[in-house]
Amino acid sequence: MRALGYFLFDPEAPPGLPASRATQQRQLSQFCQREGHTLSDTFPESKNNAQAGHPALGRLLQHLREQRGTFLVVVTDPSHLGSTPEEALETVLAIDALGFRVASTLQGQPDAFQTVVRTLHKTVPGAERRQRILDAMQSKAIRGEGLGKPPYGYRIGKGKKLEEVPPEADVVRLIFRLYLEQDMGLRNIARHLNQEGFRTRRDGNWSLVTIRDILRNRTYTGTYQRFGLRVPRNHPPLVSPEAFRRVQDLMQTRTPNRHKGLVQPFLLSGLAHCAQCGNRMAGVTRRQSWKRKDGQRIQGVYRYYQCQTRINQSVCTYHTWRAPLLEEAVVKELRQQLQVTTAIPRRQQEVTDSATSVDDRRIQIRQRRLYLKYLRQAADGAIPLRRLRSLLSELGPTSPGQEQGVGVGLAPSGPDQAADARAILDTAQWEKMDPDAQQQLLQQWVERIDVADGEAKVVVRQSSDR
Repeated sequence: MRALGYFLFDPEAPPGLPASRATQQRQLSQFCQREGHTLSDTFPESKNNAQAGHPALGRLLQHLREQRGTFLVVVTDPSHLGSTPEEALETVLAIDALGFRVASTLQGQPDAFQTVVRTLHKTVPGAERRQRILDAMQSKAIRGEGLGKPPYGYRIGKGKKLEEVPPEADVVRLIFRLYLEQDMGLRNIARHLNQEGFRTRRDGNWSLVTIRDILRNRTYTGTYQRFGLRVPRNHPPLVSPEAFRRVQDLMQTRTPNRHKGLVQPFLLSGLAHCAQCGNRMAGVTRRQSWKRKDGQRIQGVYRYYQCQTRINQSVCTYHTWRAPLLEEAVVKELRQQLQVTTAIPRRQQEVTDSATSVDDRRIQIRQRRLYLKYLRQAADGAIPLRRLRSLLSELGPTSPGQEQGVGVGLAPSGPDQAADARAILDTAQWEKMDPDAQQQLLQQWVERIDVADGEAKVVVRQSSDR
């Protein structure tokens, strides 16, 4: 596999010391040679530059966004991925979200995620006990024993190994067969299963994401993977390794050639919900090209918000909204609601602020506990990183676990702050802001947006939520 390297070095360290650039470069090369990887490129980061925001790490992430192939990111020490353990964790999750895995050259610690979580938990009460539990679970993983929730199609049997669940296993084989032999795409497979009455383990509808995860799960070839370990021929396979490889190759060829570069964020991401089914609205970008009569080729880019249930499961009848129209309607509605907020009497606001500060602290404590709970579950192998990213994103619009507590995206309260926000939402000033700043302001003040045909209802954060 092709690999990309990243490390943090001390420019003043002599070549023979561990912190030197030459030593760490050699560690990367030796690791890749030993594990059979090809080191394609390296992104060294000077400690001096790291204090200015890790520019080399930023270049690595941008490079990954522009890649279509499969890469392994190799680091000499996972703690180099951020100034704090929380920042390093965010980087590992960001790389995982792009579809790449992070490995470490540290002796006995090949899984970068596990290493970061261990570092983070050293300062948390009960860390030693959790480490003993983790070590015991790793020993079970070496023996190929099932840990956590087994994949769809399997259950944990008598030898603590995965064994086949016939009805579910038949559905898994059907999914692979539809993709390989019937040339069905992910959405069409989900639609077919839903129409034929097949249900997920939780008695829910099948979605594009669920189908994709099954097709990418190497467990169905009989290979057990946990904690960076891989045990082949550990349990009964549901598909052959050859069929699995063909599926991966086919998925790679079907992956559209995404237009990389500067990607404009969807301002209402995470806030907009379908008023019909309650699921979140997802931002969708469509590109269309055509030829004019004079032979000139024209390309148009169209951005929409659409219900995720409709996109992934094809069961919601909700229609799409053009992104500019919905965003304009939301900004207008928020501006009107903030105008009412400025009329709150200042004395009443002072009393509200006092109670709010106590509520805010309670929210932060609760968020921090959930944050650590989710990390422990992922570190123990109970949930995959994809699920961890989803859970952390639900904790709030800002990244959790930073500095002294969890950032919960609290909006400022009071008539003065509301007036300031309303002034910023003024058309002229709003259009001068960059998209990231616009999105941050909306996340500060908006709790959720219920979107229906022809209208969007904006729910402003209450004082106890700010």
